[in-house]
Amino acid sequence: MDQTRLQQYINLITLSCLSIVPLVYVPIGEYFDYFYEPKAIILAILSLYFLIIVFIKRQNLNEIFQPDRINFSLIFYVFILIISLFFALNLNLAIQGKPDRVDGFSTMVVYFLLFIAARSSNLTMKSLARALLITATILSIYGIFQYFGIDPFPRDFLRLEWNRSFATFGNPNFMGTYLVLMIPFALHMFIKEQNKLGAIVYSILLFCLLCTRTRGAWIGGIVALFSYIVFTNIYDNRSKSTIHKTALILLLTIVILFSFNQISGGGFIQRFTSISTEATEVLTDGDNAEKGGGSRIFIWKKVIEMIREKPFFGYGIENLAEPFVEKYESEMIEKYGYVLFVDKAHNEYLHVAVTSGIPSLIIYLAFIFQVLKKGVKRLPFHPKYWPIMAAIFGYLTQAFFNISVVSVAYIFWVFLGLASNYTNDVNV
Repeated sequence: MDQTRLQQYINLITLSCLSIVPLVYVPIGEYFDYFYEPKAIILAILSLYFLIIVFIKRQNLNEIFQPDRINFSLIFYVFILIISLFFALNLNLAIQGKPDRVDGFSTMVVYFLLFIAARSSNLTMKSLARALLITATILSIYGIFQYFGIDPFPRDFLRLEWNRSFATFGNPNFMGTYLVLMIPFALHMFIKEQNKLGAIVYSILLFCLLCTRTRGAWIGGIVALFSYIVFTNIYDNRSKSTIHKTALILLLTIVILFSFNQISGGGFIQRFTSISTEATEVLTDGDNAEKGGGSRIFIWKKVIEMIREKPFFGYGIENLAEPFVEKYESEMIEKYGYVLFVDKAHNEYLHVAVTSGIPSLIIYLAFIFQVLKKGVKRLPFHPKYWPIMAAIFGYLTQAFFNISVVSVAYIFWVFLGLASNYTNDVNV
């Protein structure tokens, strides 16, 4: 296998993750997992394919896995996750994950392999953006149809009455996260590549993001939008074309927000302003403080208590639900009248700490920092990194309010690989 063929295979794996896997959706039966396990299976196959390529090309392993700080940080993170498995309340759950989540250590290994594959890819922005946005546009149109009560596919028992966009991701929150990752590429198509189609795609993606009615994703979307605008205006020398197109995007954004608010009967403004209302309740320790963010404040407080009890290796990957109920069942019934299902901390950073320990969180953040450092250093030299880094910043922001799931987290890991890939280094 020559070098050119090897690169083609790795590029194909990376593009397949970003453009084909999001479309994977198997609506069969009332209780079958339509969303998560089918994607996990395809991702596992792609990862296995990558491992076969690595084995065949093992004499050039240093080209696929280079000895740098980022990869060493990842190895260290994997190492501490493995140690945490020995302290898990349920080892099988920690390795395989819940059947309706499929997000255990084995799935995380898939993420890591896809990250390594993306690091050794050499995709052009044209091929990357085209693959991403074709898929994102299809899924966004589908999501918009769902919001208006049109769904050509059967639904499982859990989602029969949902009127928010979730497409093939299983939950509006996850759909919102996906769109946060995609929006900067539509902006790049319009602003940097001067393709008018980018404005149309951006409009569709933004409208679908609003249709998810997911506030955490809205905040992440705002960060992704303004991160990209900052990058273009700083590194594109504030050209007249960039300023003009940026102004058009902001105007288009206002029009879409206003239109959606009208269509939703004022629902957008009401839900968006609830962010500040609930934040005020929390800051002033009001009577409804712990119910803020869909009970996230209550969950975060209790998760922090649990982290203090097991600070070093946590309760085990995907092992949060059982001890949470055991500790706080009576308090939840008293406060809400029912028991909350809390299998995730609804904050990715707290979730890492409570399931695999504070050292694990520190190493994870150090790894992320190394990737961001490399990506940011590339921004002045390579415009292709502008949408990638804006997407990552948006994801890291929404991660304060959301959870990591197999239906979308792998895209984030691929983007981390693209942001820190081995090409175009320019002394970074």
